[in-house]
Amino acid sequence: MVNESTGEEKKRKVVRTVHDVYDESGNVVAEKFFDFHQESTGTIRFLAFIQNIIEMIAKGGVFIVDELSARLHPLLTKLIVDIFCSSSNQKAQLILTTHDISLLNNNQFRRDEVVFVDKNEEGESTLYALSDLKVREDATFNKDYLQGKYGAIPILNYDELDG
Repeated sequence: MVNESTGEEKKRKVVRTVHDVYDESGNVVAEKFFDFHQESTGTIRFLAFIQNIIEMIAKGGVFIVDELSARLHPLLTKLIVDIFCSSSNQKAQLILTTHDISLLNNNQFRRDEVVFVDKNEEGESTLYALSDLKVREDATFNKDYLQGKYGAIPILNYDELDG
C-alpha cells in the first residue's frame, strides 16, 4: 500500500495466529502459523472484541454490541460478560443484545439489568425490564422465559403451516 500524502510504501501489518503441532504421543513438536482469515468466524470475532474489551476495562467506556453471542461459543460469551461484571471492573459498561438464554440467569444478572423487547402482531416494539414484572430474585429466568412468562418471544402460528 502506498501512503497518499508521501508516496512512500506503507508496511502492511500481517496478523497471524499460532497453533501447536502435536506428534502421535500428544507432545508439542512445532508451531504452525495461520493467516487470520483461516480462523473460524467465531475466533475472528472474539479476537476483534477482546482487544477493545481489555482497553475499556483499563480506561473506561461503554461496549455496545448487537448479538454478542453470534458465532461465539457460549463460554466465550459468558467470559466477556464475566469480565464486565468482575469486581475489578470499575470503569467500563457492557450493553448487549442476545438470543442466548444461557446468559439469562440470576447468577449472571440482576432483574433490573435484563430488558426485553416484545414485538406485537403489528410489528410495534415495547421495552420493559424483568424487574417490572415482579419476578422473584430466585426465579429461573431462562426456563420461565422459554415458557412465555415474560413475553418477548416469537409469535408462532402453527395452524398456518398445515397449508
